Amino acid sequence: MCLMMLNHTNDTELKEVIEHFISDVLEPQGEQLSDFLRNEGIDMPHGTGDKPKANEQQIPPGAKMTDNEISNMLIVKLNGLLLFCFMGLFSGLRDDISGMFYNFQGHVIVQTYTLKKLMQKRGWLLVPPYYYASHGAPVG
Repeated sequence: MCLMMLNHTNDTELKEVIEHFISDVLEPQGEQLSDFLRNEGIDMPHGTGDKPKANEQQIPPGAKMTDNEISNMLIVKLNGLLLFCFMGLFSGLRDDISGMFYNFQGHVIVQTYTLKKLMQKRGWLLVPPYYYASHGAPVG
């Protein structure tokens, strides 16, 4: 998914965030989990492989994701990974497993913060409208 996101954007900062996410989170954590499972005698299924690089300019406008859509998809992926890390941390019966997910969580939080700052800078992070109670005064 993240490699496809790289194909759809020409924003250099967004590309950098995605590349760091791949190299600092997805690849090392995937390797660590695969190694751990292999050492425990659990076979890993074969993945689908990486997506090829594409020229962003050749993607038709109706099929191309906007940078706003890419950043929002990435933040959803990061939030899902955080939940996965929390589940692994708190449901792991072994300390080595809980510790592994604790370390994963820290890396995901750093990436989430970095992406959030970029989204704020570009105007992609929208604040929901204020809620007005029945008496008309804003709440919050």
